[in-house]
Amino acid sequence: MQNEANIDRRFRGVEMPYILIDELTQISAQTFFTLLASNRNTIGVRNQFVATCNPVGETHWVHKLLSWYIDPNTFLIIPERNGVKRYFYKYGREINEIIWGNSKEDVYEKGKDRIDPIFDKKLTLLGRTPYDLINSICFIEGTYAENKLFIKRDPNYLGNLAQSGGATVHRDILGIWKDDEETENLLPSDLWEKVYTMLYRDWETDRKSTRLNSSHLKLSR
Repeated sequence: MQNEANIDRRFRGVEMPYILIDELTQISAQTFFTLLASNRNTIGVRNQFVATCNPVGETHWVHKLLSWYIDPNTFLIIPERNGVKRYFYKYGREINEIIWGNSKEDVYEKGKDRIDPIFDKKLTLLGRTPYDLINSICFIEGTYAENKLFIKRDPNYLGNLAQSGGATVHRDILGIWKDDEETENLLPSDLWEKVYTMLYRDWETDRKSTRLNSSHLKLSR
């Protein structure tokens, strides 16, 4: 998964009944949904996609995906929603192009105009329904105090983490899903991929404009 530009090529057609991703926030939304499409099998077991992550701010795609679980005022996980299963149908490429509901029936009623056109009615002869196009997701908050095995093996971890100081540590320890001013906002990997895969412009076409801009380029050195 080092080169996300090749994710689609590498995983298209692959069967992965069980996918486990540590630090989900370090991959792009496009990679996540590409892998989700490969979360399938022909051996009859239940498909599962499990991922872990630390809290991230409002601009991150994982925050947007899990926004229903997050209190918009405190930026903490809403206790009553922790561990509640949600259902969704993603109809577009963007993370906000998702229809959400508390059940598959709920999602279908909201999005049947988008779901029905791509559901092959011949599948009904095999006992399938448009509900098969709807996925589920469940966010389960994990706290340091609940990790009894880790605490037993490394009781000094929390203290060492706290000593690094700053708002980022405060956010991670308490589970605050909010950006802070100290966060180093790295360029997303998808933007870097675009830099390396940009097509060269046709020199003959741009020669004139290049000459016109040459003085500006010299002044910018």
